[in-house]
Amino acid sequence: MDKKAFQIPLAEDKPADTAIIREALKHRDVECDFQILCDGGKALAVIDRLDAEFDAATLDLIVDMHLPRHDRDAILNRLRATRDGRRVRVGVTSGQFGPHFVPPEGLVCFSKPSTVTNSCASVPS
Repeated sequence: MDKKAFQIPLAEDKPADTAIIREALKHRDVECDFQILCDGGKALAVIDRLDAEFDAATLDLIVDMHLPRHDRDAILNRLRATRDGRRVRVGVTSGQFGPHFVPPEGLVCFSKPSTVTNSCASVPS
């Protein structure tokens, strides 16, 4: 039986980072169909549409920490304000997590490495 691919909005403004995330998940045998959202405004529009038309709890979301127009916090605040936003699984990526970074509650955070080889080690099993 074939695995069904995850449908994941990926809020990422850098094509190279999008490619690394795709390859890292593929390396871990995670099938994903991404909807690429190149800025925070597009991510907010997806969240609003899903909240109005569907069940937001069906959403999985990967968000870059630093996006044009609206940052991670604005996106997460809008998501958490939806009917089912607290049940949405969210991954946050950044190339700039410092050594003392503490992930906000309920988020999975992973660093974007500079190469695909390093990225495979960064994705949780």
